Amino acid sequence: MAALDVLGIVEVRPGSGAYLTADSAGLLPQAIKWSLMLGQPRTRDLVEVREYLEVFTAKLAAARATDDDITALGTSVTAMRNAGDDVDAFVTADIAFHFDMARIAGNTVLQDILHSIRSLLQVWFDRTLRVPGTIAETLVEHEAVFDAIRTKSPDEAERRMKVLMDAADVRLKRTLNDNGAPG
Repeated sequence: MAALDVLGIVEVRPGSGAYLTADSAGLLPQAIKWSLMLGQPRTRDLVEVREYLEVFTAKLAAARATDDDITALGTSVTAMRNAGDDVDAFVTADIAFHFDMARIAGNTVLQDILHSIRSLLQVWFDRTLRVPGTIAETLVEHEAVFDAIRTKSPDEAERRMKVLMDAADVRLKRTLNDNGAPG
C-alpha cells in the first residue's frame, strides 16, 4: 500500500483505509507509463501498435459517425488548419482530432488504449512536427481522413488513415533515430 501511495494511485488514511486517487481511465495510461520507465515496451513497438489501432478507429468512426460527430471532427480539422506554423496549437488540434475520432468509433477500450499510447509518444510527436514542412503534410493527411469519415466511407477512411499512419511513422522513426531514442 505504501508503494501505491507513493505512486499516487491510492491515498492511505490511517484508521480509515486506502482510497483510489485516480479514476479507472487514468490507471491504464499510468500503468503503461510505469512499464516504460521500467524499460519494457519500446517506442517503436508503440508506434506499430498505434498504427493498427488508428486505422481500425478511422474505419469504425466512418461507419458510426453522426452529423454532430462530423461537425465536432471538422472543428478539429479547422483548428489544425488555423494553427499555421504554431506547433503547440497544431498538436492540440491534432490530439483533439484523434480523440474525437476514437469517441466517434464508440469503443471505450480503444479510446483508453489510444489515449495511453498518444500520451507516451507525445514528446516525439512534438519534435516531429517541428521539422519544417511536416505540419503542412500532416494537415493534408488529416483532411483526407476527415473527408472519408464525413462521407461515411469506412473502407476509404481505413485506407486514408493507413496512408496518414505510414507517413507519420516514417517521420516519427526518423526523429527517433535522429534523437537517439531506444530502438
